[in-house]
Amino acid sequence: MPRRQRSFESVIRSAVEVLRRNRIDYVFVGGLSVVIFGIPRTTSDVDVLVHLAAKKLRAVRAEAEIVLENEGLSPPAAAAHLTSTP
Repeated sequence: MPRRQRSFESVIRSAVEVLRRNRIDYVFVGGLSVVIFGIPRTTSDVDVLVHLAAKKLRAVRAEAEIVLENEGLSPPAAAAHLTSTP
């Protein structure tokens, strides 16, 4: 069965749901943040910066991959950037 097409807003809402459920501080950046300030721009990705303890990274990454898969996105490519920095 082919996956249903999800709206951009639906993908963002799903991301926010995962972040809030895990009590993670976050901010949307990039093209999405520009649109919020009223500057027209076409974007098809969501850039998010998060403040996350390294010990929670694995669990949050696993949940994010499930959400990405449910949204019809490619978890390995999209989640590749879910890494920790010192």
